[in-house]
Amino acid sequence: NGQIARGIDHLEKAYVMDGKNPAVLNNLAWFIAHDDPPQLDRALELTNKVISLFPTQKEFHESRGQIHALRNQWEEARQDLELATTVMPDHIELHRTLVKVYEALALPTMARVHREKVDLLEQANRAE
Repeated sequence: NGQIARGIDHLEKAYVMDGKNPAVLNNLAWFIAHDDPPQLDRALELTNKVISLFPTQKEFHESRGQIHALRNQWEEARQDLELATTVMPDHIELHRTLVKVYEALALPTMARVHREKVDLLEQANRAE
């Protein structure tokens, strides 16, 4: 996709200029994780870096959790995504991924909890 390629190019330049900017690190990780082909190892390295630089900002765990899920690292994804829910309780994609994670971990009750949250968030979005 051309938009992802342009985004990656822009963020790579920003990364060279300031390799410790949390928005650059986090966004570059997201873009390369969704590139074709995805660069999941590097994306994980970038999210690890941003979390080490900004350990109290739990929202960065959402990105790392999503990358762990893309890597089928279900327990690592669960840990990061559950932590992220404490600061992003209404983030629909986070809950969608948690459904997949809990299904992969054979925890149907927890998958159902997050599926219900997704349903509630979708209903709220339609009502707006």
